[in-house]
Amino acid sequence: MRIMTEDDLAVYLRPRESEWTLALERYRDACAVMRRVIDQAEAEGKDLPSGPEDAHEAAARALILTPGTHLLHVAQKVRALDNLLGLSANWPGLADVLIHDLMQLIGTSDGEQAFLPSSIMFMPTRTVA
Repeated sequence: MRIMTEDDLAVYLRPRESEWTLALERYRDACAVMRRVIDQAEAEGKDLPSGPEDAHEAAARALILTPGTHLLHVAQKVRALDNLLGLSANWPGLADVLIHDLMQLIGTSDGEQAFLPSSIMFMPTRTVA
């Protein structure tokens, strides 16, 4: 009997996650730019330029359309939808409720920090002899 470690799982998931990781990095970068642009526009009393807003929307759509391989990816898609469509403006707390439910399904409360719950991470696995 062999115990699968976090390193084993990371190697196993890496090829499938490369597309997701790239889409998530692009989305997070677009979010950071949007935050800076919003802060600057508020400080100067100006309207938002369309370029960063369009880039944020494109990155959010790309993330949402990228196939996810974990429930955590679905939770990240919910957050992107909330940011893109303003779900919380019409349904206060909806995104948080959905994300909380998804995180409870995998046994964690912090989706940004958890890879998989430890009960899954260290489950014994059978190897071919």
